[in-house]
Amino acid sequence: MKRPTDHPRRASREAARRAAARIASGLFFSTLISCWPGEVGAQTWNGSVSTSYSNAANWTPNIVPNSSTASVIIQNSTSTNPVQIDISATIANLTLGSSTSHDAATLQQNLSLTIAGGTNAGSIDIATGSTLLLNSNGFGTSLILGGTANSTITLSGGGTLALSNNTNNNILANGSQDTLINSAGNTIQGGGNIGNNNVNNAFTLTNNGTIDANQSNALQIATTTTTTNNGTLEATSGGTLNLAGNYTNTGGTILASGTNSVV
Repeated sequence: MKRPTDHPRRASREAARRAAARIASGLFFSTLISCWPGEVGAQTWNGSVSTSYSNAANWTPNIVPNSSTASVIIQNSTSTNPVQIDISATIANLTLGSSTSHDAATLQQNLSLTIAGGTNAGSIDIATGSTLLLNSNGFGTSLILGGTANSTITLSGGGTLALSNNTNNNILANGSQDTLINSAGNTIQGGGNIGNNNVNNAFTLTNNGTIDANQSNALQIATTTTTTNNGTLEATSGGTLNLAGNYTNTGGTILASGTNSVV
């Protein structure tokens, strides 16, 4: 006499196993999607834990901005307690400060911050009274224009992009032939390099604001392509401004003011 089969029981167990696998798979992919950097949009500084950029708890949502789609907003930091950018990060755009919030962020030495922008455009909006500092003390520290080919990165808002007193601060492109526009009211100042006279990092510079060599170490402008000056290129406080390459100075000013200042 044949033993009765238990096919229905086996089928029930198999169905349960498959259902559990589907649930586990769904949870895995849900977690993967929530952590995938390409899915990140606006990310706002809350500074609830520390001044460390790399601490996810300091951001809303709680993800460290490091994605070509991350639009970063830093407000309610202070000049005495600036946000410390302590990783090499890539972001789409940066907004630093507002009309009621004078903020500060420091890119620590030997690191880079890449502004990827969107299609054909990107922005660094630094509000009046706010400062983004490239803080090299001897190691390469770089703001990289990393937009799509022939894109435009605009520095706006009326604030300051400052370079510490060191020749290893750099503003460079990633080889995509971008354009950097320094808008009227904005200031780029300090020591280091705006361009490194290397065709692999070339970009076009349009200055409608102020570029000021105001440190004892020189500030060099060497974008490899043409620089157009509609604003002010200057050396102050005994600084040296080195101009390399081709310049179009239409309605702009190039000057050295103060003792020992040189252009």
